Amino acid sequence: MAVLETAKVALHVNGDDAYAYVAQPDDDATHPGIVLIQEWWGVEPHIYDLAHKLAAEGFVVAVPDLYHGKIATEPNDAMRTMMLVRGNVDKAAKEIIGALETVKAMPNVDPKRLGLIGFCMGGFLAYTVASRYADLGAVVPFYGAGYDPSPEDVAKVNAPVFAVYGSQDDSVPPEQIEKIEQLYKQQGKEITVKVYDAGHAFINPMHGHNYWDVAFNTLIPFPDEAVGSRQADAYTRVGSLPDLPEECNGPPVPSRQGYRPTFAVPFELWSSGGITPES
Repeated sequence: MAVLETAKVALHVNGDDAYAYVAQPDDDATHPGIVLIQEWWGVEPHIYDLAHKLAAEGFVVAVPDLYHGKIATEPNDAMRTMMLVRGNVDKAAKEIIGALETVKAMPNVDPKRLGLIGFCMGGFLAYTVASRYADLGAVVPFYGAGYDPSPEDVAKVNAPVFAVYGSQDDSVPPEQIEKIEQLYKQQGKEITVKVYDAGHAFINPMHGHNYWDVAFNTLIPFPDEAVGSRQADAYTRVGSLPDLPEECNGPPVPSRQGYRPTFAVPFELWSSGGITPES
């Protein structure tokens, strides 16, 4: 059990509407910082739960609300709101970088232990921001759909990347995963890729799954030199991922928060520009 302190913090970018939800341990210790980027639904209970669990593990967590208070409850609505963000990636990136700067400046955060994690749309944005922000210790994109980088994009990434995908996820086909991995390696970048026999959003309990252990055995793999020896066991998440339970691909089980079936956008639509905010 842990006592957490939470707050809504203004980011002072893109006008007056940008803000982040912050969750942190209620103590006087120095902690690593994380910026967590939402899925296409918005900052819903799953994202708050993940922020709280990370804070209970000893991280200071900031969640920038890229929808500014809006939450989508159906796939069509989520698609429209997500594509508005995708249509102005620079704006979203500024808010994420604003959250990173806010966390880095907090007195209880070690600025050398700063990580970025994102899920689905947030995975794409985590990759994107990694090429624009030099002070990251690690980047962890989960099933980052729509990411199709150029060698120039990859060359700008300075942090090690730990990327997690599902082999049954139509949003990111196997050839695209391999392309990303090879591009990073060709550019001399540190990347570890783990592909599970699972579909999209496989750790989201609001999609009928609840594989928190998968996330917490891998989140923010800070290299030893970035973490340091102090409390290394508590803060380092390096190594092989555990196997997913066999029932991962079985019938979805409704969670206490309600159930929505997993919905994955085929990669061809991402890459062809076939999805628009009006779709």
